[in-house]
Amino acid sequence: MALRFEEIERHAAKLEREPGSRVFAQLADAYRKEGLLEEAIQVCREGLLAHPTYASARVVLGRALLEQGSLEEAEAEFRRVLDQAPDNLVALRLMGDLSVRRDQPAEARTYYDRALRLNPRDQETQDRLASLPAVPVDPLASPTLAAIYASQGHAELAEAMVARLGHRVEQRPIPRPGGVPQQRAAELALVQKLTAFLEAARQLRK
Repeated sequence: MALRFEEIERHAAKLEREPGSRVFAQLADAYRKEGLLEEAIQVCREGLLAHPTYASARVVLGRALLEQGSLEEAEAEFRRVLDQAPDNLVALRLMGDLSVRRDQPAEARTYYDRALRLNPRDQETQDRLASLPAVPVDPLASPTLAAIYASQGHAELAEAMVARLGHRVEQRPIPRPGGVPQQRAAELALVQKLTAFLEAARQLRK
């Protein structure tokens, strides 16, 4: 604990010497780790006035807001980060955590899956994904229905369905001789195309 207070003092002294420095994010994160959430939020918000596109600071702010229980404000910060950098692993994982706090396991699974596609060896995200309750397979789930969700602007519902469809198709046992492996391949191709479509739609929204 003494080391952390020394860290706070060191960052605070540097920020005082260099008011325009990005060290405010490190100071805010040190406050957050010490449980001083109000201080962390205030420092971040003041620093972001001068550095509005500093994604790491927005992640720190969102994390502090999440720990404070301000879920809507935290979500707004994480979305800003992901609009700027869709491959931000920390923001994806924290959006998953936020979805868990809201009791939305399907949405959480979507964010954790996206993070693991970027870094399959991320053990922390693997553990969080494994802790989620099993998602029952929706008998109406299909690439077509996911495409309808996407076309209506419900990107998260579409992504959640695509994640479930992809898992179902990939995990299905290989058909015995005389079966219809072509159907499985076609289903997987549709899921992959829809995944690419959703990614393109996210880029267009940026």
